[in-house]
Amino acid sequence: MLRALAGTSVPHPRLHAGSLDFGVIGAPFSVLEKIEGFMPRGGLPGAYGTDPEWRRKLAFELIGGAASLAAVDPDAIGLGDLSRTDGWLDKQISRYLTMLHGYRETDGYTDAESPLVDVVAAWLEDNRPKTWHRGIVHGDLQFANVMFRHDAPELAAIVDWEMAAVGDPLLDLAWILTAWREEGDPPGSDPQLKPWDGMPGRAELVAHWATLTGRDVSDFRWFQVLACFRLAALLERSFVLALKGRMNRAMGDGLHKYAGWLWAKAEQEIART
Repeated sequence: MLRALAGTSVPHPRLHAGSLDFGVIGAPFSVLEKIEGFMPRGGLPGAYGTDPEWRRKLAFELIGGAASLAAVDPDAIGLGDLSRTDGWLDKQISRYLTMLHGYRETDGYTDAESPLVDVVAAWLEDNRPKTWHRGIVHGDLQFANVMFRHDAPELAAIVDWEMAAVGDPLLDLAWILTAWREEGDPPGSDPQLKPWDGMPGRAELVAHWATLTGRDVSDFRWFQVLACFRLAALLERSFVLALKGRMNRAMGDGLHKYAGWLWAKAEQEIART
């Protein structure tokens, strides 16, 4: 990914060198550009924490990074075969529903399972878009996987590309906005950043992405529900590992609680007209 992104407008760490040969240092490795910046989680530093306008710019910069990636043609940079895309829309639902149904085999899971699992999956099936736009999807685009400059409200780099695939970039936008919080959201989940005041709402950010990319966003609600569905499925996997004693139980319970918020958000989006 990093080698292919060189020369594009996508902010990313440059790849200086790397090798898959275990004989060099005993493991595959890469040497990346050092990025001067910080990951925006928890209390925001400096002017980000004191100036609401810096926080607004932070939000738009994150969306701008997603838009710059959406503009990249995977074939033009040699990533056309990064992942299989036949039946991409169909597989989004069946893959994660199979995963969720499989969790029911774990002792203690069924009693804690959300009753919305099959409801959300059925809505996604019934409202699936007829077409999708082929591009590169980061796969986990969120505050935890980006770095911002300290001296200006600018995106320094998008990092952690191991989940990248070919798909519809609208999913990256939706993934970002699962972590957003605004008035009217279901209760029980606080913003990832503090302070949060001054942040634009989801609708404003979707419109900004549409302006930057020139994409039709009329199917965005479907992608927002899909992002909640996918992320909840991944978080529930961690909860299952915790039930099996293979992960810290308190952490597993916390992720399960967050999955519950995602199911509630998906239900809210489904009900919205």
